[in-house]
Amino acid sequence: MQRSDLVVALLTKHSLYLEAPAGTPRPALDGEFIPSMQRRRTHLAELGVDPLNAVKARPVVIPVLRGLGDPHGEGSELVRIHTGENIGSLWMPSVTQDGDLPLADAQSIARGALRAVIASALGEPVALQIVTRGSGEAPIAGLNVDATSLLGGRDRRVGASLDWDRFVGALRDVRDALGHGTRCRSIELFPKCHLAAAVALGRVFSQSTGWKVSIPSRNGLVETVSEPEGAELAISWDAEAPNGDIAVQIDLLGHPVFDMARRATIDWPQPPLGQLQVSRQDSRREMTPEDVMFFARRVADEIRRIASRYAPQTVHLFCAAPVEFGVLLAYRLTALNADLVVHEPDGERYHPAVRIPRQV
Repeated sequence: MQRSDLVVALLTKHSLYLEAPAGTPRPALDGEFIPSMQRRRTHLAELGVDPLNAVKARPVVIPVLRGLGDPHGEGSELVRIHTGENIGSLWMPSVTQDGDLPLADAQSIARGALRAVIASALGEPVALQIVTRGSGEAPIAGLNVDATSLLGGRDRRVGASLDWDRFVGALRDVRDALGHGTRCRSIELFPKCHLAAAVALGRVFSQSTGWKVSIPSRNGLVETVSEPEGAELAISWDAEAPNGDIAVQIDLLGHPVFDMARRATIDWPQPPLGQLQVSRQDSRREMTPEDVMFFARRVADEIRRIASRYAPQTVHLFCAAPVEFGVLLAYRLTALNADLVVHEPDGERYHPAVRIPRQV
């Protein structure tokens, strides 16, 4: 609590101890809320900032009042009487007053909190680490989004579609908050995640949003666009039906992607319109950052070309590739005009993980 940049205080009759006997310990107030407010005042004094214009004050304190009446009237007065703290100048989100906190209210509070913290805490370029398979990765000096517990942990669990929807929504909120809180348009991405999460990340921060993306990797910074010597792809397109979805199968690592994808598409209620297959001519040679960028650009161009010609409603992606490739492939899939479904392997079969809407 002494190091937090953000404190969201849920203030109710219970947390204000209104119905507790006199002298009852008040850890939620005396150990958390009041010290946070005091730390904020100290920082304001150090900055010499007007409390009404305290964007840089830390911690950001967001009181959420429930069941206490009008937050800007009797609710604030109850808080002042029982804590000695004046919250009238703080942002207080409008929420339903009684019962459990609805998801929509929680999302609204999270967006406001994110914007408040981002407003002055980030450098240039913005650094963002996405983790969905955490195994002790140290946080970076920037934004860290860890969805490991939500999407699978260290194992290869595919993750539930509803959780993936929440994950994509969270990335969208991060992007919007960054756009609101900083003029910087360069972002350094650190994907430690499923390939599906990497693709979602690239779609949310696609080149059409104006962000310039770079990705540090163990072989160097992935951001160049030149065609390296010896970088060759085998690309084939096989049209199978007059309409339907498109299956894109990419193997850059020498994995049995094509066979596994074929087993997955057999179960579809309607056969795919066609299948695009991409593989690397020499899968034994380690890919350079230049390889990754070139492959992403080349494959994205081919997917867009086919999607423009056949106008599918959905493009399905089956892919074995570095996560950097997944980010940059999706980053370049602008004007796709189709939903993108990324399939994750589970044993010897692919299963749909995340559906990314065309207007993400």
